[in-house]
Amino acid sequence: MPNPSVKKLSAFAHFTLSRRSIPVFKAVLGYILGFVLIFLRKFDALSKFPATLTAITIVLIAGGTGKAVGACVQSIALAMVGIGCGSVCFIILAKLVHAPVAQGFVFFAFVYVFALIKARGLKWFALALLAILMSFNGIYTSILVGKFEPAYLEEYIKAYCWGGAIVLTVNVLVFPISSERELRRTLVVSLEHISTFSHLLAKGYTLTMTEEERSVRDQLAQSIRADFGFLSQKIEETSVEINYSRFSMNDYQDFVARTRAMQLALITVYSSQVNVEKKDLDLFKTEFLPSTIRSFTHFRRAIETTMRETCVALGGQPLDISSTQPGYAEFMDLEERIGTDDPKQLSRQTTGTGDVESVDARLNSVAQRLAEEVGDGSSTAGGTGSVHTPTAATTTPGSANRESAVDADEDGEKEKEVQSPTSPSSPAAPNDTQQGTRSSTSTGICVRTLRRLFNNFSADQHKILTKVIVSGKMHGEDDSLRQNDPLPSLSDMYQYRVVPVTDSDAKSGKSIRRRRGHGDESGYDTPAAKNGEAFYEIYREKTHHEKKSAEMATASHHSLTRVYSFLFAMEQFVGELEQLYKATRWCASKRRLHIHLFESLHRPHHKSLEIGTEDEMGVPEAVALLEHKPYTRPKKTIWQRWEQLELWFRSPNSIFAAKTAAAVTIYAVLILHPVPRPWFISFGLTGGALTIVTALTPTLGQSLLTFILQILGSGFGYIWAVILLYIFRDVGGYRYNPYGIIALLVPYAFGFMYMLYEKPQFFVAALLALNGTGTVLIVEWINVEYLHNVHYDSPILRMGKAFTTLGIALGLVATFQLFILRNPARRTLRKRIGAMLFGQLSYATLLQAYGRAAMPTETDRAPDVALRRVERELRHRELKLQAELIDLRPLVAFAAAEPQPDRPFRADIINSVLRTSQVILDRLRESRTAVGTKPIPDVLLNNFTKKLAPYRRRNTQVIQLAFFLVASSVLSKSALPKETPAELAQAGQVAHLMHDILVLASQYAQTEEGLETIRSGEFTRYFHFIMCISSILEHLKTIEESCKDLFGVLEDKLL
Repeated sequence: MPNPSVKKLSAFAHFTLSRRSIPVFKAVLGYILGFVLIFLRKFDALSKFPATLTAITIVLIAGGTGKAVGACVQSIALAMVGIGCGSVCFIILAKLVHAPVAQGFVFFAFVYVFALIKARGLKWFALALLAILMSFNGIYTSILVGKFEPAYLEEYIKAYCWGGAIVLTVNVLVFPISSERELRRTLVVSLEHISTFSHLLAKGYTLTMTEEERSVRDQLAQSIRADFGFLSQKIEETSVEINYSRFSMNDYQDFVARTRAMQLALITVYSSQVNVEKKDLDLFKTEFLPSTIRSFTHFRRAIETTMRETCVALGGQPLDISSTQPGYAEFMDLEERIGTDDPKQLSRQTTGTGDVESVDARLNSVAQRLAEEVGDGSSTAGGTGSVHTPTAATTTPGSANRESAVDADEDGEKEKEVQSPTSPSSPAAPNDTQQGTRSSTSTGICVRTLRRLFNNFSADQHKILTKVIVSGKMHGEDDSLRQNDPLPSLSDMYQYRVVPVTDSDAKSGKSIRRRRGHGDESGYDTPAAKNGEAFYEIYREKTHHEKKSAEMATASHHSLTRVYSFLFAMEQFVGELEQLYKATRWCASKRRLHIHLFESLHRPHHKSLEIGTEDEMGVPEAVALLEHKPYTRPKKTIWQRWEQLELWFRSPNSIFAAKTAAAVTIYAVLILHPVPRPWFISFGLTGGALTIVTALTPTLGQSLLTFILQILGSGFGYIWAVILLYIFRDVGGYRYNPYGIIALLVPYAFGFMYMLYEKPQFFVAALLALNGTGTVLIVEWINVEYLHNVHYDSPILRMGKAFTTLGIALGLVATFQLFILRNPARRTLRKRIGAMLFGQLSYATLLQAYGRAAMPTETDRAPDVALRRVERELRHRELKLQAELIDLRPLVAFAAAEPQPDRPFRADIINSVLRTSQVILDRLRESRTAVGTKPIPDVLLNNFTKKLAPYRRRNTQVIQLAFFLVASSVLSKSALPKETPAELAQAGQVAHLMHDILVLASQYAQTEEGLETIRSGEFTRYFHFIMCISSILEHLKTIEESCKDLFGVLEDKLL
């Protein structure tokens, strides 16, 4: 087996010779050009104060020279805004030179505002950093000359503008990459992932999946979630470009929204498959599977062909290796951090960055095999590339694609053509007057075939469902409704029995602590266990009839979940794929100039991937709207508003901004105070402001990682600069030979630019290493070569002063982070998880009210206007909760980095909570989609909704109570009792609910009207809603178990 170091060197060598290295080479070129200009004799003469030229380096590094044009323009625009704001602060602070105390207070206020901007995310880092540095320069230069010197301000602005000009010139003129082109290619890669994922889910549905395919499916589930984050970033970068293109910004917004909808539909199928993958397969195998495989093959072929023609219409070639695109690793890391803790699935996941290409090769291999299975083996022309390339050069819409579609069409003609049972027919495609040379017989044939084949497949599945339900096989001989059964006695409900712990339990690591008997020490009046290795449980002996009925109901639930979830989600998937196909094929074929920024500002409607701009609606207001009652928002008094303001100032972001402002201001006191001022100026400590702003982070865990990266990055940068200066000292007639310095600066810059673009986790180290080297080199060159200051510091002394600056800055940061309002990442993570759970509680409560209004049992249905408004609010909250879940994932790594030997961080439990919260959000979203805004037929309301209303009321109460308990437990670090609501209520509720709904369906299907209703898509919608809502308690039970593992059991905590 080859040495890991050799493998990494080989991978790096391969990278340098591939197209992926172009962004890094562009960044190196821009960085080197900055030094070339400064080393030119005539260039440094353009500046009245050449020392200001050191400001070029920070823009060259952080300006995004190697990024796409849109991303680069966005970065430089934000940087220029920061310089503009900083220039205003520069003037104000310089005017206050005669009042140092006032300078300090005003400077604190400026830094506080810019630190709040920095806390918004990495996108705003350059803006905030440059604004703070410009403000600090206002204090430094005014004290240096004793007054406001406009020339200093002018030279700083010129230096920053030179850096921005170099970045934009290299970015646009050297192998320019359009963000729009990257967006199209990213869309193609996402569609490839979706295509392969849909094939794997289809094989999972038909129980024909191999272990290798199952591992690829799990990997793709993470990739698909990461795809959406990457797509959102690319569409944001494209919004600032001007392109000559077929597609407008509205078109791209629509493409991304529909791609996202397809991703969500497949994630729905994946979640349900994973939950019931190996549960109660006998009923599914005997009743559903035999008639599924044949029609499914044609259906998969139609999906493949439609996907391929959609990708061809987009006109974008897939990326070489999708998972190694610059920036993509950030989104994949977020997904893999909360990957499964199951050892079997962990073995399927890739943990090292060096194995990424092998993973892509495996995905590509599986995708090609899947394409061959559906009758099309021409997936990728070269065998290398990303997962299943549908836009291979050898394939055109008129050749293999059309043949595949025609084959499927001919097969489909043999079957009865039916209307989709789960949705109305799709709208016809608009007339196209610009197709010219396009063949009218081939355009759209694949998508029409796709719809018909899915309709046929869906109709077959519904026929089987109806047959099985009517026969009574799924609920047994007992036709009574469980909801009418009398409650068991207290003796039956709370009879305990002692259960010994088996070896298998101990080996499997089952959490039995929550039910262990601790005798009198527990403080709970329950029977004590006979020994320390046993636990107790509530036990009620069931009759043979009850056991058989419960087993049958559970098996029916798993089989129906598998079928109904698949049908409902695939109907959404097919509908979105149809609309995406038509949108890409029927867009204007003529290219024209698109100013995407104007299109983004003036788009006619809000897209679904945005968090809306409407005022957020509270739950009481939404309920009043659904019940058609007047609602007046309570007016806040001046004291309530003052309390809100106080709470905002005490928020984590505000405290972080205040600590940043205080640390930088205290650092500025070293020059504001007359005693340390000469020492500050002689040591040139201005670079410490950059270190403080970079090192101070919202949480302690982030700062610990940043400390290490800063020391390594800055230290290596200073040392390398000194090495270069001593190597080329007094060489070739120069005090410091610029040609040799540039020659050795190129490989050094390449290594750190590689880290900057390919390893974003080392961003701080790369930034400070490149900036440290550039600052030392430029300062030495300006003072020795240009100003001929023979008494200036030697390189080694300059390095010593630079390390002194670093030490003072990091000392200030350590003091503020460790001793002043310390904010551990663990505490921040816990509070945000608790707030997120309360957010899910609000969403679930609002969703239940929405369901009651759309499917009423006593009153009339709520007005459509109210339902649409509340649905928009639900979508708004979904996006907020999803964004919060994504933002929480990096905090897990920061929390794990905090050293606490006495209390090790349980990352596995936190990951389990986040994973389960994601599943709950998916289930809530599916419930909202199932309800929709389309009315449920009265026959369903009268025969199912009203009769099963007690289950819904009980489910609502228990869900609210369980959510409240787990959220309160997380926020307050409180232990939960042994028996919790979700645990007590979940056990029999699903089985009883499933039994009753099957009994009602069987009875109702005896009539012709009932038979048609059961076959219809409306019953599918209703049944899917019931399954999603009823499964929430099962996932809440998992979170309850995690809370007990984290905070203990209440009975064990009582004194």
